[in-house]
Amino acid sequence: MISEAFVFVDGLEDRPVVCGIVKLDVKKRFGEFRYGKSYLAREDAFALDPLNLPLSDILYTTANMKGLFGVLSDAGADSWGEKIILSLHKTKPKNALEFLLVGAGMGVGSLVFSLSSRSSKSKENKNTLGEIPMLLKSKDGILNDDCIPEEAKKAFVYGSSMGGARPKTIVSDRDVSYLAKFNRVDDLFNHVKVEHATMRMLYQLPGRVASTKVLETINGDVLLIERFDLLGTRPTHHFILHSAHLRY
Repeated sequence: MISEAFVFVDGLEDRPVVCGIVKLDVKKRFGEFRYGKSYLAREDAFALDPLNLPLSDILYTTANMKGLFGVLSDAGADSWGEKIILSLHKTKPKNALEFLLVGAGMGVGSLVFSLSSRSSKSKENKNTLGEIPMLLKSKDGILNDDCIPEEAKKAFVYGSSMGGARPKTIVSDRDVSYLAKFNRVDDLFNHVKVEHATMRMLYQLPGRVASTKVLETINGDVLLIERFDLLGTRPTHHFILHSAHLRY
């Protein structure tokens, strides 16, 4: 069982740069994190979590959230993403840290993880709009645990760390990346069109709201939400969700 990994920040350079090291003791539900000296020396270094992990060379520890700091957990898969990961790997991830290592995909935020301190894979996405028909045919099969081609499952991995329980993945159209969200066969209403309408209403209010559009096909509707956290394929935003109000 893996209990230690290196944390990288993608977007500061052409390749991810090592940021620190995380350790997890599953039995004790206890975790540690320490920033790397090379990262602390950078002029563009930022705190992964200003409240709970401010920039410092001290060792941070936590017994909350089963030992994994919230800002690191934010970079991992939620229920939909975990289902994709489990369906693809014969050797199943045994803890939250292993899920982070196998499920980085092209998810929200700038964090990626590696067993090596020297390098980590950049976030990637190989899906294009041309994959939409295949994705529509496959997402219900995944939900029902049906036998579907491995390539179809892999197409959903790119969005496995986008969070949430509903079927989704990432698709690209030239230099624009979209979060593609799908309806489910057991939905009581068309979630795609309702979410699109809600986003358009919010767009009329002050503040920044992502652009959305609906693709209507014979196999179902797809909501495309333009990602504002990327410049091409390079992350431009860090992401914090669960840790904002927690003290470790």
